[in-house]
Amino acid sequence: MADNTTTTTYHPSISATSKSTNYAVLNQKLEQLQQNLDRLQVTIEVTTQQVPYLRQMGSIHASTFMAASRVLNEDSGNTTRG
Repeated sequence: MADNTTTTTYHPSISATSKSTNYAVLNQKLEQLQQNLDRLQVTIEVTTQQVPYLRQMGSIHASTFMAASRVLNEDSGNTTRG
């Protein structure tokens, strides 16, 4: 019976270099991810503080449109009557 096992040559220097390079790249990516998460956290906090003002601005904007519509409708009604 023939021995069909294959032997792999282990090169510690190549493997260790590759592994350390991969860890360095991973570390860099994780640092970038942490920076992005920190920036997202700040953005969320600012947005949370601005929500009431955005609601108020939306109400004012809608009121302005309703008033303008009313004025324009009254003006067009006056010109047809006169």
